[in-house]
Amino acid sequence: MARKHVLTELNKSNFTKEELEKRLAKEEALKKFEGIETEAPEWLDAAGRLEYERIVPLLEKLPIASLDQTLVALYCRFYSLYLEASKDLDNHGLVDGESRKANPAFSALVKSSSEIRLIASQLGMTIDSRMKLVVPASNKPHDPFEDFFKEEDK
Repeated sequence: MARKHVLTELNKSNFTKEELEKRLAKEEALKKFEGIETEAPEWLDAAGRLEYERIVPLLEKLPIASLDQTLVALYCRFYSLYLEASKDLDNHGLVDGESRKANPAFSALVKSSSEIRLIASQLGMTIDSRMKLVVPASNKPHDPFEDFFKEEDK
């Protein structure tokens, strides 16, 4: 399996000029994809739609495109399933009183939370995944000597 792509500005590797140009061209091409649809898909239930409407404005700040629409909708569906399973556990408990078997909602809760974490990471919704996507602003203080040496080199 190939390694995940790290933005060129965050990558610590040494690239040749040719490699650098290719990488920057690829990253620039990401900006040309059509943006994600702001309206939730019809097949999402009410909770899924609310989550979709909550996260899409936040995702628009990341390089998310219409190609990612299904993944975003799946995230919202699993979020909705997570809420349903959580409510079922609250109402019926972890173990069925008569059969003494585990409530199937617990398994659904665990599976949906696992899918939520996986998709969230793929979409840049976790701090770790955002750190790979976002280039931090330079907080380097201004050095007057640097300006002086640049003028001498001319």
